[in-house]
Amino acid sequence: MGITIVGMGRAQGVEPQVLERLKGCAEILLQTQAYPGFRGIQEAVGGRYLDELYESSQNFAAFNDRVVRMALEAAEKGEVALCVAGDGAGDNAAAAQLLSVARREGIAVGVLPGPSLATLALAEAGVVPERGLRVTDDLKKEGLTANSGMDLVIPEVNSPLRAGMAKLALLEAYPHDHRV
Repeated sequence: MGITIVGMGRAQGVEPQVLERLKGCAEILLQTQAYPGFRGIQEAVGGRYLDELYESSQNFAAFNDRVVRMALEAAEKGEVALCVAGDGAGDNAAAAQLLSVARREGIAVGVLPGPSLATLALAEAGVVPERGLRVTDDLKKEGLTANSGMDLVIPEVNSPLRAGMAKLALLEAYPHDHRV
């Protein structure tokens, strides 16, 4: 029994080797039905979407805690996969927390990595982070200290509310004439 965290990059599709790896899982947790890749997994091998859990959680920390608890409980019965957008560890706070907790509790855990959302965003924007790169999901003012010499990526901006929070945090942290 163990846990595999599957990073799916943009989650626009699903690779055959990912489907093969998921076939033996007793439980497959899918980040959302909003991306075609997760729908492809659900159609091919099944799985449970986490959208309802996300919508019913008070905040991101509560959501992450619930995902971790769900995955750990499922791991008691068999192999579990948590499929997320991004690289599978650093781009998704719930996946990173699960990885940390499982390791601490001695539960076998691995990552089937995908492309990082930060890398994908930079490539799409045509930015080469020659001056350094900072990736964060911390939208509190303390988490976004201004550093105009370094590129910043906030990967989990996945709703209009989250986009508004990010914009407000950036406006508070950076000078008014800084390019966002």
